[in-house]
Amino acid sequence: MANGDELAFTTCELYSFLTSRRFLSALALVFVILVATDPPLFQESLPILERAAFWLVTIIFYVVLLLAGLAGVKLYNLRRDDKAIVLPFISVPVLCITALLAVGFGVSAFGAHAPEASVTRAPIILATSLVASQCFEFVIAKWIFVEHLRESRSVSEGTHIEPLLVTSGGSIPLSSILYLEAREHYVDIVQVDRLVTVRSTLSALTNQLPADAGFRVHRSFWVAKSSLQSAQNSAAFKDVRVSGGRSIPVARSRQKDFRDWYQENFR
Repeated sequence: MANGDELAFTTCELYSFLTSRRFLSALALVFVILVATDPPLFQESLPILERAAFWLVTIIFYVVLLLAGLAGVKLYNLRRDDKAIVLPFISVPVLCITALLAVGFGVSAFGAHAPEASVTRAPIILATSLVASQCFEFVIAKWIFVEHLRESRSVSEGTHIEPLLVTSGGSIPLSSILYLEAREHYVDIVQVDRLVTVRSTLSALTNQLPADAGFRVHRSFWVAKSSLQSAQNSAAFKDVRVSGGRSIPVARSRQKDFRDWYQENFR
């Protein structure tokens, strides 16, 4: 992630990490380090309580803006693939906005400490803050977050928790799903015994499911691995038949990938 690697994770896994003791401990350590140093924004040294207040609000600004950036990335699909989120592309503008908010907060809250007027120091301050934030995010994304995912997923596998598809109408067990069909702003979730229609995008739903749970054979169709009965026209893999007898087309651009996936999982 932070160094260009891609890591697939769900929104629930991200929320679990942001509320975990591991992440909060990392933030607390950064906060202690920051409070031990004077903000370079001011000419005079701030008392320790004022430093703590300044850095606390700055961290809150940063976390809120970073979460907003992540939400925007998820909403508009500005990602390298369907699931990976690359933090540095978000954190650079977030850091700049946070710096502006910190300046405004600092000037209004600590007016007696005039901001540093030297223009030549501004690039140094910004560059230092940028490098520090990127180092922090690199450590978070490369080690702390990865370790959290590894532990949480191992626990899930050990307890055999069935994946659920979370929708506005409730949670649906993966084992009951035959296929998903997108229709404009809605998606039909076709199950063994019923049909549920929700207002969503197909990508938003399939991103919640494990990569090996099924295959998106068409921009409008995702089929569950457990429901596949056969692949028609096996030489080209143009169609796939699911439980219940429905034949679903495979997009031409996806036929090769689907053939490889099908042969890997069923032969």
